Amino acid sequence: MAGKPPAGYVFRPYPKCKYHADGRVVIVQNAGEELALGPTWADRPSPPEVSADPVLESPENTAPKRRGRPPKERP
Repeated sequence: MAGKPPAGYVFRPYPKCKYHADGRVVIVQNAGEELALGPTWADRPSPPEVSADPVLESPENTAPKRRGRPPKERP
């Protein structure tokens, strides 16, 4: 994405999306609407939360469950 913008491109700051930590997204049309939202809104969404529990992230807990009959036991 680095480089110069296309010829004739003009940046316009509004309308733009604002993101809240609880997942809400709104589009503001001007600076007044943006200020009215308050300081808890950001220009970018929050990064996803990472689990601190390694057991929850283990492959056996994330693999899809097998459906149907269990495999036959072989002697």
